Amino acid sequence: MSTTSKESSSAPCAVVVPHFPAHFRDLKLAAQVKQAANELIVSGISRKLHKFISEERLQPVQRQYIWREDQLASPSPAPEPVAVDALYEVGKVQRKWIKFQSGKTLPVITIVVADLAPQERNVIISDLANFRDFGCVNTQRLWGSIVSDTQITILLEDTCMDSLSTYVTTGNREMSELIKFARQMARVVDFFERTKFIHKRLSLDVCQLTTHKTLKVVVFGLSTGLIPKRIYLDDVERCRWMPWECLERQDGDPEPYDQSAVIWTLGTMIWSMFHKAAIPFENESVNQIRSREYRKDCQLDVIEELLPGGILEFAVGGDFVLVFRRFSAGNRELSAAEYEWTSGSGQRQTYRVGHHDTGLYRHSFSLKKWEDVRQE
Repeated sequence: MSTTSKESSSAPCAVVVPHFPAHFRDLKLAAQVKQAANELIVSGISRKLHKFISEERLQPVQRQYIWREDQLASPSPAPEPVAVDALYEVGKVQRKWIKFQSGKTLPVITIVVADLAPQERNVIISDLANFRDFGCVNTQRLWGSIVSDTQITILLEDTCMDSLSTYVTTGNREMSELIKFARQMARVVDFFERTKFIHKRLSLDVCQLTTHKTLKVVVFGLSTGLIPKRIYLDDVERCRWMPWECLERQDGDPEPYDQSAVIWTLGTMIWSMFHKAAIPFENESVNQIRSREYRKDCQLDVIEELLPGGILEFAVGGDFVLVFRRFSAGNRELSAAEYEWTSGSGQRQTYRVGHHDTGLYRHSFSLKKWEDVRQE
């Protein structure tokens, strides 16, 4: 493993630790770190940790958060190019090694962000400070940063095997595993909303896997808001993950890529997971993918045998609320993902993704219960 124990800043940190119980792994956010440390001491795991370190003859090293350029080294031999290298415009992504003063090294992923405005630079530095002691299954652990007048280098734990879409397509995945991925992606939505982060490139490859096949999200787009300010409509890879209303039109401006469009994108990502990482509109031409008129009438096919027997709902109105439930209609089991929120006027809008009969489509209505919708 490459995780560390949550101890005080003055105590040494072991680079290798034993497998913590599930109840510890599931603890949430920095507010519960102290509680987790107390539970470790009470449960005796702290003594087991020291025993493990002694038996394995490990040498703990002092963890640091401020690094220098001369402490970075390139892996030898050079690894294969990473898929994310060419995907994200926020900064250059590379695999590196960081060197501790004791001579030990640790593989990391570096993100170099340059040409920052003063306000952007301050926002990133502030976010890095907030995430200094933060780590959970949805995010990569922050190892530290290198800050200069012209750029910021962010150091994250190197847990990425490959993109999630590549992993899903390399073999037959059990439905339980796909459902687990979708559930973890749903937790990511909540993380984005609470921390006000969003990825800038609309791609399924924003989701990464750890070496233990646990879904993590690598947030390469650093933003102070949930919605990106610029959308590049000439990029076909963005357009395929966007609702047709946000595409270019000849008789006026397209609808903005707002909160409802973000939810549509995330719903499409979950649809992709349930279809073995299928790419939306992968058989259409570039012009068709970018065409507002074509996309309006084009639906994504649903592979019925891959559908799970669950309902995935996001209620958006301040916080994302995740609810999983199962129901049957007649002798068949329906499966869909419903995304709903209440607008300022009190109207409730809903997206349903992966419906058993009609595939992927967008639909809005006012104040209808799900029981009424499923009868339509």
